[in-house]
Amino acid sequence: MRDEGSFQVSARTDERSGGVRVVLDERLPHGHAVALTLPSPDAGYSSEDLEHLHAGERAFAAGLAPRRRHTWIGGRLALRAALGRIGIACGAILSTARGAPALTTGIAGSVSHKDRFAVALADLTGEWRIGVDYEPLVPPRERIERKVLTPEERKDWLLLPEDTRWEYTLRRFSIKEAVYKAIDPFLGRFVGFDEVTVAPGASGEVDVRPLFETRLRIEARWTPLCGGLLATARARE
Repeated sequence: MRDEGSFQVSARTDERSGGVRVVLDERLPHGHAVALTLPSPDAGYSSEDLEHLHAGERAFAAGLAPRRRHTWIGGRLALRAALGRIGIACGAILSTARGAPALTTGIAGSVSHKDRFAVALADLTGEWRIGVDYEPLVPPRERIERKVLTPEERKDWLLLPEDTRWEYTLRRFSIKEAVYKAIDPFLGRFVGFDEVTVAPGASGEVDVRPLFETRLRIEARWTPLCGGLLATARARE
């Protein structure tokens, strides 16, 4: 059996029989990111894929409902790969009470996953906490702008050509998801979409403006990836 400390990504990973394929393995401004495309939920993972999990993670995953098990495994494979890139090998990575990866002090990680895609961000943080989110551009979800956009953002949305509104909304949705993951360890509460305004620039920069009283320093970035949007964020007091 392989070392259970980390999932080492390489060019050979693309050829493994389980269908897990590395599509991003890169140091980004907020940490090292690894993104994987996953086998279909019906096909499932190969035994070779599952060997990259810690025994405790395999035991935990066995108790999950099938669809949740599939995405959770994908997320942990991506996270172990990202941790390996920053030189970290660790035991079973389960979850905090608020659903984030439970990592030791000084190490931060965040995961986002869909049925066929998982991405993780990891870093040696010091005082920073980090967040990541990935959203495919299709299919559009109807009327989510009412939930996602602040009144200020919705004014801008109304001025846009109709065929650009979905991407405008989704980009802000993804950035806010990453921001909320980064600030959750400090706030420990649900943060609504109307509590933060984000203004993403064309080059990936993002102006983040909390609409609640806080001393947190918050940064965010976005980039296109695999027909979707990848957002990362970090926060510190």
